[in-house]
Amino acid sequence: MTRSLLLLTAILLFRSTSQAVVPDGPNTGGSDPDPGFVEAIFDATSLSDLLHGTERAGVRFYNVMASASSEQGTVMAIAIDAEGNEVAGDLEKPYVIDMGMVKGRPTVAHLSANEAHDACARMEAMEHPSYSTSFSRAEIEALLAVNGCQALHITPDMCANGNTMRLTAATIEQDRVVDLGEGEGFIKLCGDPCPTVCGPTVRYVNSK
Repeated sequence: MTRSLLLLTAILLFRSTSQAVVPDGPNTGGSDPDPGFVEAIFDATSLSDLLHGTERAGVRFYNVMASASSEQGTVMAIAIDAEGNEVAGDLEKPYVIDMGMVKGRPTVAHLSANEAHDACARMEAMEHPSYSTSFSRAEIEALLAVNGCQALHITPDMCANGNTMRLTAATIEQDRVVDLGEGEGFIKLCGDPCPTVCGPTVRYVNSK
């Protein structure tokens, strides 16, 4: 390869990297692509409560650490409007976090915005990326309408845009979660997680 061709190649590489677009949205934090959680469960009642109100167009889920002593992450949920803003309404603690199975039933706790931010920050402190996935009201209600559905089983997944989450219609049998099936009718996958597909940072509790 001649010197002129090498020079041209170097210039083209410089231009391609210097013109890369960084999407709006929160900093991912962490250096490990491991999402930091294995699964989470949200019962149908908790999800229906989040969607109560005409302004609530969907639900956003975050990977979080419930406390400083947590050894494994979980998932936190919040209602969003049609623009992607997180909806608190008149609730002091509008964020809902999965706290695992207690006496054979999924349990949740409620967090304020400050507590929710801290739960996201703890995930980053553990060297995991803090990210969120959003699902529309129609997607969630379709899963909850599956015959026998008592909860949504949330698991980490990957898509073309990076770390994401998968929702699966599930039931509770003998103190354990059982997925009701596979395929489009039973599963929803978020294809535009944040990062990489983000709106203004003000819309995300992990960036405040």
